[in-house]
Amino acid sequence: MAAPPSFPTSPVAFCAQPPRSVGARLDFARQFVNAPSIIANMMVIFAIGVLVDALVFGRVERAVLRRRGLTVDERSSPAKVLNRREIVQAAT
Repeated sequence: MAAPPSFPTSPVAFCAQPPRSVGARLDFARQFVNAPSIIANMMVIFAIGVLVDALVFGRVERAVLRRRGLTVDERSSPAKVLNRREIVQAAT
């Protein structure tokens, strides 16, 4: 049974095509035991994760907290910091 024509039949044909995604690059470096490339790709994945967390999930978290009333909107009314005397007077 012959392999399909699109399937690379030799390792040279496979190596000639560089991987395009970050995950494929990480796997490619892992297969060929290229430690500096593995570490570099892991740092890229980490940086992408930090950016997505800060830009996307940070905005979603602030919107949910604001909607639930768990935070003070700095634009509308700044939070007042109470000192100890004001706390005691408010409690009595």
